Amino acid sequence: MNIKNKLFNKGNINLPNIITLTRIVLAIITTALLALGAPMLLVASLFCISALTDKVDGFLARKFNCVTNLGKSGDALGDKILVTPVLVVMALQGMIPLLIPYLTFFRDSIVGIVKETASKKSGTIGASKLGKAKTATTMIGMAGILLGLPEILNIISYALLYLGTTLCVISGGQYVYNYKEELFGKNIEENQEIVKEEIKKEEKILRPQEKKESMNSIEEPLFINNSKPKVLTYKKSHK
Repeated sequence: MNIKNKLFNKGNINLPNIITLTRIVLAIITTALLALGAPMLLVASLFCISALTDKVDGFLARKFNCVTNLGKSGDALGDKILVTPVLVVMALQGMIPLLIPYLTFFRDSIVGIVKETASKKSGTIGASKLGKAKTATTMIGMAGILLGLPEILNIISYALLYLGTTLCVISGGQYVYNYKEELFGKNIEENQEIVKEEIKKEEKILRPQEKKESMNSIEEPLFINNSKPKVLTYKKSHK
């Protein structure tokens, strides 16, 4: 097996998945450094590197046909760990409104429930196009704010962050709508089992009634001969 096949095999241990796991580690380090008051340039640089890996792993996985369920799940987890905790720290430090991380966390929780429920019937569910757009928009806005760009660029960064938050809410509603059948509907097997149970209950109720009616429907004979059979006797003649 050559190096290319090793790096881009269809197993869980391949280069795209390694990049995804690296993003998760970098996201944790970035959040910790921001909370500890590390130099903002260092925090912003690590954040930007982590955000760029979000595009690299998906591109490589699709190009070399090595998309895995672990990669899909890890990619979504990596985005959440990179975005939501950093947003929370930024809000606590007064850089952004607290409502933004609150809405992001609420949306991610709802989408997580939807994916968990729907995946049992539809398999592993990846990110939607609208979800990817909100992630990219939010990350660019966050990077601009962390870098402390000049005034006009800073305004654009905040605008992108607010746009990303709006897309965050809309995409959450889209997930619920697209998988409403898996969430609120019942599959054919469940419906069939319910129908069978209902039929059995009705049969249990109807059987005693049918038996009683059949007993009452037995007619008595029209003519009943209660007379005893005649016995013929012969008298002996006396001579």
